[in-house]
Amino acid sequence: MPGAKIGLKVGGSTSPSYGAIFVVTFSAETLVSSSDNNSVLWLDVLFGGESPNPVSDNHRFSSAASSAEWSSHTALRIIRFEPQFNQKDVTAQVRVSPSDNIGTAGLQNWLLKVERYNL
Repeated sequence: MPGAKIGLKVGGSTSPSYGAIFVVTFSAETLVSSSDNNSVLWLDVLFGGESPNPVSDNHRFSSAASSAEWSSHTALRIIRFEPQFNQKDVTAQVRVSPSDNIGTAGLQNWLLKVERYNL
């Protein structure tokens, strides 16, 4: 699952539109555990390498517990690309980062959905 992506383009005459707003929803069941109960699983979705909104250095997707249980989590991100004549690759790609002291980390039954609103 890490690295899951959906190919997207804006601008130029061959893409669906010159500009767009993308709304991405990522949902998954997670299992995260740590002996010190202070670990997290960070997750974000990048668009052509750019961070969507909300922007933060601390996108906690799931937090650790001493006795790990599967739980469901959802993240929503939004990004806008202004109209442009040159075509640009804005592929949506999931980035998952476990903290250093995580004991167990798992994702299952995940869904990556991108909605496009042309400008």
